[in-house]
Amino acid sequence: MTYDNISRAAWTAAQQRLQVETGVVVDTDQGQVTQQITEGFLKGAITFSWAYDEAAQQLTASCVAKPWWAPESTIDVDLTNLVEGQ
Repeated sequence: MTYDNISRAAWTAAQQRLQVETGVVVDTDQGQVTQQITEGFLKGAITFSWAYDEAAQQLTASCVAKPWWAPESTIDVDLTNLVEGQ
């Protein structure tokens, strides 16, 4: 997913929200991270990649791997909420 009009301040705020809400530290403008998740008795890992372009004020982020039981639509909504500060 691509998010436009993301200032450096908005990107920094999203990084902070991610750390507070999930414990995942994202301290670079591009990369990939895998987080173990548990939902009741279900366990798995979810992997995200991201690239922030400050000059274009654009963030590209995507889920590149997820457990079979984690709906992609829910992941997309959660990611958008995180980026947009909701």
